[in-house]
Amino acid sequence: MSAHVPAATELSRAQYSGWACVFCSARLGKGAVSVGRTEGRVGSVDLSVEVYACPGCAVTFGFSRQGGSQ
Repeated sequence: MSAHVPAATELSRAQYSGWACVFCSARLGKGAVSVGRTEGRVGSVDLSVEVYACPGCAVTFGFSRQGGSQ
């Protein structure tokens, strides 16, 4: 079973921008794994964005290594 992806409003700037793992905050490079979209709103602004995990967290939290990379 895959882990719950945090809400967009709970992410750091680096996690939100796809520069850091959504789970452990490690800097991402080759091998990053797309783990889906996180959703969130502030007023009428939609903050939903695709988020990424490092290869280690992708395996630990049950996400396939197939998918997008940054």
